[in-house]
Amino acid sequence: MELNKPTVRKRIHFKCPACGNEHNYALRVAEDKNRYICDKCGVISTPKNYLVLNVVHGAVLGVVVALIAYLLFKQYMFDSPPVFAILAATPFVLILSWLLIPFYSRLFYRWERQ
Repeated sequence: MELNKPTVRKRIHFKCPACGNEHNYALRVAEDKNRYICDKCGVISTPKNYLVLNVVHGAVLGVVVALIAYLLFKQYMFDSPPVFAILAATPFVLILSWLLIPFYSRLFYRWERQ
């Protein structure tokens, strides 16, 4: 049990493999990138399929950026270069990304003890 390590709170779904404790946030061990600690029992865990979440998130956001940029360009920005439509779509995609990460992590993350 290493509860005395400094932690950083992240917005991903966490389910402890040891005690079954579930939260809508995870406490990441500050000096390690993919190690998370349970605040109830202190067991350090890592996600099994970290790459799956990143691939799904990237694919979905790529489609969303393309769709929003196309719609903005087609409807409102047809006289300007397409790069302006992509820049206009960026804030929407960042907000969508911030909202969807907990949902993706609930579906795709599986945790294992380290």
